[in-house]
Amino acid sequence: MPRFQSVPPTPIRAEKSSTSDPATQRTLRNAARSMPRGLRHPLILCLFCVAMVIPSQAQFKTLVEFNKTTGYPPNAPLVQGFDGNLYGTTYAGGSHDDGGSSFGGTVFNVSTAGTLTTIYNFCAEADCADGQLNHVGLILGNDGNYYGVTTQGGNTSGGCVGTGCGTVFKITPQGVLTTLYSFCSEANCADGLYPESALVQGVDGDFYGATTFGGANPCASSGGGGCGTLFKITTSGVQTTIHSFCSQSNCSDGDFPGQLILGADGNFYGTTSYGGSNNAGTFFKITPQGTLTTVYSFAEGSNATGVIQAADGNFYGTTMTYFFKITPQGTLTMIAQGGSPHGQLLQATDGNFYGTTDNILFKLTPSGLLTTLRKFKTGSPTGGVVQATNGILYGTTAQPGKDGMIYEWLTRLSPFVETLPTSAAAGSAVTILGANLTGSSAVSFNGTAATFTLVSDTEITTTVPAGSTTGTVTVTIPKGTLSSNVAFTIP
Repeated sequence: MPRFQSVPPTPIRAEKSSTSDPATQRTLRNAARSMPRGLRHPLILCLFCVAMVIPSQAQFKTLVEFNKTTGYPPNAPLVQGFDGNLYGTTYAGGSHDDGGSSFGGTVFNVSTAGTLTTIYNFCAEADCADGQLNHVGLILGNDGNYYGVTTQGGNTSGGCVGTGCGTVFKITPQGVLTTLYSFCSEANCADGLYPESALVQGVDGDFYGATTFGGANPCASSGGGGCGTLFKITTSGVQTTIHSFCSQSNCSDGDFPGQLILGADGNFYGTTSYGGSNNAGTFFKITPQGTLTTVYSFAEGSNATGVIQAADGNFYGTTMTYFFKITPQGTLTMIAQGGSPHGQLLQATDGNFYGTTDNILFKLTPSGLLTTLRKFKTGSPTGGVVQATNGILYGTTAQPGKDGMIYEWLTRLSPFVETLPTSAAAGSAVTILGANLTGSSAVSFNGTAATFTLVSDTEITTTVPAGSTTGTVTVTIPKGTLSSNVAFTIP
C-alpha cells in the first residue's frame, strides 16, 4: 500500500545575502528572529516573501511585452528550438481575434536578445477550425517541428457547436500549421474534449496527452460529461484513447487529469485533481499501451497540480497547499508548505527546483528550503519557468500591466546541452541542442566517443555509438565541456 510520510514543514530561512556587509547581514538575521513564529510558516509568508533575501533586481530583465496585435497573454512555458530561439503560444489576440466568438491566439518565437516574431495566427480558418485559446505551450518534436493543443476550436460538428472542443496540431519553425486532430469526433465525446495540458513525446515517437473532460465514463463532477482521458496520437494524426478516467468504482482511478511526463522507465506519470480514495486527486503511472496504476491517492484538500521526475529518480510536485516528493513505489513526503504554484516545477542544473506562484518567482531546494527570487509588483507569472541551454531561466507573465511579457532571470547556473530524444538505442540519430557550439571537437555518450556534425552554433547531429551505456552526454567546446542536463538512456 502507498504510504504517506509526513515531516515537519521546513521554516523558510533567509539565505546568505549577496552583500558581504556585516551590518546588513545582522539586520537580516535580527529581522528573521524577531518575527512571530506563526509568520514563519511558509504558507503565510505571503507566499515566501518575508524574511527572505530578494536578490538584486539587476538579475531580472524584460525581454518583450505583448499586445493584442502580437497576441496576449503568453500563458504557458516556453521551449527552446534547434535555432536557439524560444517558442511559445498566446491565449488570445493576433490578427484573427474579433473579440467575440473568435479569440484567436498566436504561435511565436523570441530570440534571447528579445526579438519577437509571430509565426502563426489562430482562427485563420472558418469557425476557428485550426483552433483557438492556447492554455498550454508547445513541445519540440524529434523531427524539429513543434506540437501542441488548443483548448477550443477545431471541427464544430461534435458536442461543442460554435466553439469547437480543441485540437492537436503540428507547426513548423517557419509557421506552417497542420491540424492533426479535432476532439469530440466520437459520439458523446468519448475521445475527450478541452485538452489543457501539453503533449509529451514517447520513446515510440508518438505523442501522448490528456483531455480535462470527456471520455467513455460519465461522472458527477463534470455534470455527467466525462472525467477526462489520456490519449496518444501519431505524427500523421491517428488518435487513440488509452484511458478514460472514472473507469473504476467511486472514480478511484481519478478524474480531471493534468500534465503527463515521460518517466525514465519509458512509462508516463501524472496527477489528477480529483478522484482517488479521498476524492482529492491521484498520482498515477500509465504504460504506452494504456495500463494505468494508481500509485498514490492524495489526502483531502490536496488536489495535486503536477509532477516532474528529478535526477534522483523520485518525483517532485505540488498541490494546492504543499510541495512533495514521492517515490516510484508511492511513499510520499511533504517537503514544504506553500500555496498552489503555476505550472510544473523545473529542476535546474544546480539540482534545485524553480517555479512561480501568483506573484512570486521562487527557488526550492530538495530538502524544502524556499527562497523568493522576485516578487512581481504587477502581473502574474504563468506556466512556471524553463532553463535554456545558456543556463538562464525564462518565464512569462499574464499581465505586467496590460497584455503579458517574457522575462529572463540571470543566474550563475552553467550552460549545458540537451538531447532529443533522451533515450535511444545504439545507431539511432540524436540531435544535441546547446549554445556556442561552434568549434566543438568531441561528443561522447557516457564516455564513449561518437561521430557528429556541427549544424550551427546551437545544433549538433550525432548517432548513438555502439557500446555506449546510460549516462551523461558531453560536448567538448573551445571553452571547456558541456554536459547534458539529464542522463541519456540506452534501452
